[in-house]
Amino acid sequence: MCGIVCAFNLKQPLEKLRPQLLEMSKNIRHRGPDWSGIFNNDKSIMTHERLAIVDPTSGKQPLFSEDKNLVLAANGEIYNHIELRKQFEGSYNFQTKSDCEVIISLYQKKGPSFLDELNGIFGFALYDVEKDEYFVARDHMGIIPLYMGWDENGTLYVASELKALEGVCTKIELFPPGHYLHSSNGELKCWYNRDWKEYDAVKDNETDIPNNNSNRKGDLAEYYAVTWLWDNGYEVFQNSGCSGPIDMIAMTKQGDITLIDVKT
Repeated sequence: MCGIVCAFNLKQPLEKLRPQLLEMSKNIRHRGPDWSGIFNNDKSIMTHERLAIVDPTSGKQPLFSEDKNLVLAANGEIYNHIELRKQFEGSYNFQTKSDCEVIISLYQKKGPSFLDELNGIFGFALYDVEKDEYFVARDHMGIIPLYMGWDENGTLYVASELKALEGVCTKIELFPPGHYLHSSNGELKCWYNRDWKEYDAVKDNETDIPNNNSNRKGDLAEYYAVTWLWDNGYEVFQNSGCSGPIDMIAMTKQGDITLIDVKT
């Protein structure tokens, strides 16, 4: 869990808004106690509160492209970032091992169309310094929180929590799941489209789920192989329900986890 607070289309001097953004970011520092970062120029301000999970050494945010033109403040996790990086071998020089840096390379190559390639959960803001363009997006189901707002002067803000915008913005909206906002047109656009969203499109479909439980163990292990990525140690507490032990057994297959049996 990390947190972002960003401002674009600045309608007041940087000298006034930069301290304000730092105060707004303090309101969500509980989301990321490991690092506080900021980028700003005369047209944008981007702050980040980091909880260091993947690449705790060099993954401080905001992240930058090699030429410093693209700036990224992101909250979430990109599960397939290692696989996505392979397409850039020899063509893009990654600056960190952060799972989120692949967002920069994908945007640089493909623009907003890359979002459906991401397997993960995210809420991020990306800024193109040279073009003075911003790009904001949220994951397909809205698992990662994201809000947007405008102050009385028309400056646009995006933040991971509502409390960061309260007292500053005169208008606040939930950033919708599965959507993105690009400054080239200023319109929210849905990037996540599936036929199963409409009942009539799938009502006659047959399931491909087997009639027995033989594959469920393998499916669960595959899930953790994709999603359980970390560079730090963890302690996990589970209750005595049936799902907890199943999760723990699957996790031991993916990493250096020791199960401790505590009897009460």
